[in-house]
Amino acid sequence: MAIAVGIPDALYWDMTPDEFEAVLKEVTFNNRQANLRAGLIAATIVNMSPHRRRRRAVQPSDFLAKPRMHMTPEEGQKAMRRWATQHNARHAAPTKEKEEEPTP
Repeated sequence: MAIAVGIPDALYWDMTPDEFEAVLKEVTFNNRQANLRAGLIAATIVNMSPHRRRRRAVQPSDFLAKPRMHMTPEEGQKAMRRWATQHNARHAAPTKEKEEEPTP
């Protein structure tokens, strides 16, 4: 991780966790700013297109990845129970009542 943010190994091992977190936040901020600048160029091109139908103007942030939303543990358990119930219903073994029906 330290190499990815441009910190030499010698400096990394002398840093405190708080210092490393501050550097990581700064690098993350700088990357977001660079992505917004690229999004500004893309939004300008899209908004100036002569073939574009008039909708709302595209914003630079429209070209950024949306933050991932994570489930709470309770939501995860609820989703897995719902999936398991549906899965078991589809793949359940035939009941004895169905097996005892006479075949014509």
